[in-house]
Amino acid sequence: MRKTLIHIGFCFILVLKLNAQFLQTVNFSKEEVEIYSGIVGMYEEKSRFLWFYGFDGISRYDGSNFEKIEDIYPEAINLPSKNCLSLHRSEDYFWIGTSYQGLYTIDQKGSFSSFQELLNSNQKFEAKSIKKILTYKNYLFVLSEYGLEIFKRDQAKYRKVELASLNSKSINDITIQDELIYAATPTSVQIANLETKHVETFENYNEARFFKDSERKVWVAYLQNGNHISYYEPKLKQFIGPSYQPYKNYKSSRHYVWLENNRLLSFPVNGLFIEIVDFEKEEIQHILESLYELGEERFLRQPFQDSKQRTWLFSKNLHYIINDSPFTPTYLSKNIGSVNDMVVMADKILMSITNKGLYVYHKKTNKLEHFTDNNSKLADDFISSLVDFGKGRIGVCMFNYFQVYNTETGFEEAVEFPGIIRSAVENDNYYCLGGYKNAFKVNKANGVVKKIEIPTFNPNAGNAINAILQKDESNLILGSANLGLINYNLNEDEVDVASILVSVLHDSLKITKINHADISPNKKLIALAMDNGLIIKHLNGKKEKVNTKDHFFTNVVFASDSVLFASARDKILRVSLPSFEIKSFNYKQGLINKNYNLRSSYKDEHGRIFFGGENGIDQIIDEGLELQNTINEILIDQVYFNGVPQFIDPDQKIKIPNDVKILEVKVTTPQASSGGRNTFQARIDQEGAWLNLSGKNRFVLYNPKPGKMNLEFRSVDEYGSVTSKVKELEATIKQKWYENFALLTGLAFLCLAGITLGLFKYQKVKNSRIQEKLILQEELARLELTALNSQMNPHFIFNALSSIKQLITSNETKTAEIYLSKYSKLLRHVIQYSTHQKIKLSEELDFIRNYLDLELLRFSDAFEYQINNKVENPENILIPPFFIQPQLENAIKHGLLNKKEHSLIVIELMEENGMVKIIIEDNGIGREAASKMKIYKNTNTKKGIFLTEERIKNLNKLNFKSSFFMEDLYKNNMANGTRAVLMFEKNKA
Repeated sequence: MRKTLIHIGFCFILVLKLNAQFLQTVNFSKEEVEIYSGIVGMYEEKSRFLWFYGFDGISRYDGSNFEKIEDIYPEAINLPSKNCLSLHRSEDYFWIGTSYQGLYTIDQKGSFSSFQELLNSNQKFEAKSIKKILTYKNYLFVLSEYGLEIFKRDQAKYRKVELASLNSKSINDITIQDELIYAATPTSVQIANLETKHVETFENYNEARFFKDSERKVWVAYLQNGNHISYYEPKLKQFIGPSYQPYKNYKSSRHYVWLENNRLLSFPVNGLFIEIVDFEKEEIQHILESLYELGEERFLRQPFQDSKQRTWLFSKNLHYIINDSPFTPTYLSKNIGSVNDMVVMADKILMSITNKGLYVYHKKTNKLEHFTDNNSKLADDFISSLVDFGKGRIGVCMFNYFQVYNTETGFEEAVEFPGIIRSAVENDNYYCLGGYKNAFKVNKANGVVKKIEIPTFNPNAGNAINAILQKDESNLILGSANLGLINYNLNEDEVDVASILVSVLHDSLKITKINHADISPNKKLIALAMDNGLIIKHLNGKKEKVNTKDHFFTNVVFASDSVLFASARDKILRVSLPSFEIKSFNYKQGLINKNYNLRSSYKDEHGRIFFGGENGIDQIIDEGLELQNTINEILIDQVYFNGVPQFIDPDQKIKIPNDVKILEVKVTTPQASSGGRNTFQARIDQEGAWLNLSGKNRFVLYNPKPGKMNLEFRSVDEYGSVTSKVKELEATIKQKWYENFALLTGLAFLCLAGITLGLFKYQKVKNSRIQEKLILQEELARLELTALNSQMNPHFIFNALSSIKQLITSNETKTAEIYLSKYSKLLRHVIQYSTHQKIKLSEELDFIRNYLDLELLRFSDAFEYQINNKVENPENILIPPFFIQPQLENAIKHGLLNKKEHSLIVIELMEENGMVKIIIEDNGIGREAASKMKIYKNTNTKKGIFLTEERIKNLNKLNFKSSFFMEDLYKNNMANGTRAVLMFEKNKA
């Protein structure tokens, strides 16, 4: 078997290496990986393993270090063909698509088989040259020389399914996202919904190819008088494209891969050169002028992008990786070290780095410099925190020293302090410093340091002041590690002892240690990040604990009076107040830190929030909050129809002719020249994600649909924070006359008017007869429903009385009274509602609780039950009575009583699409096992199911939407119970 060894080395570097950790670089490199020659593609498994496949077999590698794990030789698994064209991993199988021998699988036990063995016996799989394999839920998609074939898995076997409107035989590319199948034919793009089976076709999308961006939006590259790209917005059901189309004059197809910072890697299908498209700068960068320079002819097939944002390209004999790692001001590089604290200014960031000292990062030049000053007490070993006093004054807390740095005049005189300083505030006359064991007051005029005398009730516990909050110029709140919150007057030097007693003796929410604290902008709330959780304290005395799985919190910052952010050890939480709705983020959502440091957070003058950790600084962008002090005004600069400029209505309304294929809107802002980098964004009708506009600030919409729509525009800064109010533009697209439904309806009405008048008398008589027949059918259905409602199992009545009698004879009179009460309520319910068509859901729930309690008594607690009701206000919802009880009886008698171990019935009620859905699920032996034991074939069981089905039919005759079905549950291909599902139209009482 042929192999080739590829040596490591840079083939091309776009930017020279200068302070590389902050430079935007693109490395075009070959990796040292021993692989088969003739590679045609790769597959990534669980963000770790890389599988290479091609004409000579399959290899698996560790994606972190490129060490080979195993070779899968075709002959070792009896694979008839060496030519592997596609690879895919699902939950149960490893799928291998070959050139000439079709599709094969390897299961979790390592057993090899052809796909034909997994098909239903009456179906055949004959496809060759398997180009692509995808799975979604229980669906399998196979793209081959025969086109697209779709299979659905039912238990252990697959069966072929069809989407009637999908042109399967001519499809040459597919992708799947959120239950939508995107299929490309030679001249169109088709989008099919797996749930509704609806297929929508977009014509004139020639030679289309799909790719996805970092937000998982599906993009399509296609030919239409040039090469274009656009993405599909599912809520709008149309394609939206950027205004900058770099290859609109090119007539050949291209491959695309999304990179960071709104850029695309691109190369033509013939693979002769590689380019990067920058949509913000609207320019193209050539990173490889010709593949011939590397001794290669062309790249093969679609490129691949792994979870580490590495782009893989494959040629005939070699493969290449493009590593794209641009710096973005949202966070700092992982190479800077662990950030203890920071202060973010307009043009730079001052930060304390563990064991390295104080550093300053210059935003404009992307440079990080070690900060030194001969007049300072700075030491590289430990700077505990930085405090922004405003007006360019920053407090630097060090070991044994506190010193203020003025950005204009330099360092002020240092204050010597015993121990480690962790927090600081100031007013006109004093500093208040919180330390490892105590708090101190410093006179600014003479530098005198005075210890603040705080009573302690545990001399051995210490009294670390980890946070100081400022209510006003004089009144402070000291956050003590062991004494809670302490009120302190800085000017009068008075400690409120009563506040300590409240915290220590009467606090129901015990505070083990305050690590950090913040006060809301309106000075009404205090948030505490502690060792044992996150607490919100109202200044009127009330405390509330945020219910979260995390216990150890390192930082907390108010974004507004109703939103705060807190860092746990490995994540950041967003908490909405007063609802306490929580959203959490970690490195998997793009944050660079896996561990956040104590008291390392910052909120700048614009409301942006930063957290420091072991790898650098993360900035949190909250779209719900507008930036302070920097609100831009958005203006509509120009509107274009098919490239021709148009007059703009002063009321910001435009009417679009029906022959417009391309709508362009250019926006601007009067603040554009005031400095700062702003990016414009747009969206339609408040639907979908905001789309970044290109450097020319143009929004482009292809083939706009008839009707009204609202275009929305806004601006964001380089951090992604909103810097403007939303600007709206109302657009109305006229319909073509033959697409005008009202006009066509009017013409049709005139044509049919004469016929309608002639048939009016005949139709009136016919309708009268039909109405009489419907009344009779409705009355008949009501009578049938009344008769069926009166059914009740006499065996249950007898056995329940017997069980109660046994309690009485055993002198368990109190228990007997309870169950006798339940029994009487049960009978009263049956008698009262046997003639009712509808009953309150709350009353039906009481009925089944009484029934289940009596069954538990009868069968000596042989099972357990749970009722999970997610329907709001069940007392205001009406459903037909006596539908749930027969299903419970079946579950108990035929599923649970024959099971030896733990038996459980779960009843779930929920609302779904205007219906009340009731699920009765048991973990019993299942219908098949019950049938073998001859306990599921008895007349009563069949009658119960039959009566339920007949009642459902009669309800639907009465125009009361309802349905019923049962299914068996399986786990590891073993019976694991039965599920019955009832659906009733939601009716209010």
